[in-house]
Amino acid sequence: MVLILGLTLVTWLAIGRKVAANSKLISLRATLALGATAIITSSLVILLLCLAASGSVGPGRMSVAGPRTLAVVGALAAQLFAATLLGLVLPHPRVRLGASQTKHKIEVVSMSASKAAARSGNEPKRLVVLASGSGSNLLAILKACQDPTYGAKVVAVGADKTCKALDYAAQYKVPSFVVPLKDYPSRASWDQALTDAVAKYQPDLVVCAGFMKLVGESFLAEFGGKTINTHPALLPKYPGAHAVRDALADGATVSGATLFWVDAGVDTGKIIAQVQVPVKPGDTHESLTERIKAAETPSACS
Repeated sequence: MVLILGLTLVTWLAIGRKVAANSKLISLRATLALGATAIITSSLVILLLCLAASGSVGPGRMSVAGPRTLAVVGALAAQLFAATLLGLVLPHPRVRLGASQTKHKIEVVSMSASKAAARSGNEPKRLVVLASGSGSNLLAILKACQDPTYGAKVVAVGADKTCKALDYAAQYKVPSFVVPLKDYPSRASWDQALTDAVAKYQPDLVVCAGFMKLVGESFLAEFGGKTINTHPALLPKYPGAHAVRDALADGATVSGATLFWVDAGVDTGKIIAQVQVPVKPGDTHESLTERIKAAETPSACS
């Protein structure tokens, strides 16, 4: 019996090492099945050897097997039944991986994901940024896009007039265009011209970063649902072009910035994010505007 147990342990260790070398994740069911297989196989082999040595194996001789032989056979049958039952009814949690195995698995998954992305032509999302003024939000977006992991790149900058935002576009070697409202006979024709100019760059997202013109039907028909805007107030309070002035005139103690989806209304789209900015005693239009710009810049990049 000691010999049986010893050989069973050796067999289990040998098979276990082989499996561990080729598998990074072993279920409890697989472990039980492996152990049962090792025990039963080794025990059967030893049983046959013992029976052969005692003369109990051969034509017509098993019928005269002694009580000890029958006891060993019965023990093996019970062992097989118990192992099968355990394999069927016990839950099957996964064996925890060691640090090196976890790292290996993460590297394999990452490599597979990279290959899949390369096959699918996965590229950074294309942004067209529209601006009318100082370009503080545009600059923040341009800086963020320098990080290859950011997942987006500015493919063009548009404006309705000459402004500092165009200088940032040139600095970062990003194409730019200007579509002045005064150059068109109607608002609708200007809106169509803006739509055509943006469409040339096939954006995944249009970002209005201080763009002081309302887009119209043509633009929303083409880019509705993928155009966002920032506003220097906590919408729905103080919509429109004079949000900071209106907040100060109203005696507001808190203002802020809002990031939202553009729709056909005036600053009425679904809100994406907001950040609060306290209104300090003695605040002027300029001082509050600058603090709101400083607060909204991270929101524009997140």
